[in-house]
Amino acid sequence: LAKPGDHTYIDLVSERLKDEDWSVRKAALVSYGHVALNGNPNTFAAVCGMMRDSHAEVHTVALEVFGLLAERGDKQHALAPLHACLEDWNPEVRRTALLAFEVLARRGLMPTHHGGNSMFMSKGAMQPLTPRMKTKTPPDEVVLMHILPAITAKLQDVHPDVRRTAVEVLGQCAPTGDSETLARLQPCLTDRVWQVRKAAVEALLCLEDNEAKAEATVGAMVLDRHPSVRKAASGALHRQHTEKKSAGNEDDADRRCCFFCLSRESKWRPVVS
Repeated sequence: LAKPGDHTYIDLVSERLKDEDWSVRKAALVSYGHVALNGNPNTFAAVCGMMRDSHAEVHTVALEVFGLLAERGDKQHALAPLHACLEDWNPEVRRTALLAFEVLARRGLMPTHHGGNSMFMSKGAMQPLTPRMKTKTPPDEVVLMHILPAITAKLQDVHPDVRRTAVEVLGQCAPTGDSETLARLQPCLTDRVWQVRKAAVEALLCLEDNEAKAEATVGAMVLDRHPSVRKAASGALHRQHTEKKSAGNEDDADRRCCFFCLSRESKWRPVVS
């Protein structure tokens, strides 16, 4: 019932963000997203602070509220609190901050103008973040300057889930063909954790604009020691092969792509098409 900018209600809800019951904090966070002022720096600071909450569901809601505020507000105010979250001791907080940086990168750092609370809730339900798209919007220079360095720094994080998330976010945010990003992703192909290697395969395939290099990189990962990485790499080659055939380049696809299958000894061997 409260209107956006109602300071009395904002103060009341802000107090409930500190409640002992996580479900109350979660509900207060949703309400805070309704009434908080978009251009106020304290708004993003409060939401980013909830990314440090002790309960995982509060982290998720904080990310959703952050994305919806970013759709309408001045994203510049979000940078400082997000950088602070990236240095948090909790790896889940660092992961959430990386996902929030992806939200900023995909939606840009400049305010967009949508009337009222149309970007928030329908019939009182929190709307999910926009799903990741196959086609990316080219990032602007501000995004490249403020966001990509923060994400690439986390490729060396001590926690594997943070490294994997950083790889996935780079695959969505970085410009296609950016040589610096591609070079930073290469060591992730030999990471000791297979989830990081799998994410690196998929990210490099998205970002590499040189088709031959992409096929060579993905082809090498078909020999990875983990079956999930091998499956991701061989599936990527199969999709490229299919796309080329559908585009009328069947001869080139047959000449440059190969399929991989599992032998009786459970080792991968190439089967040239």
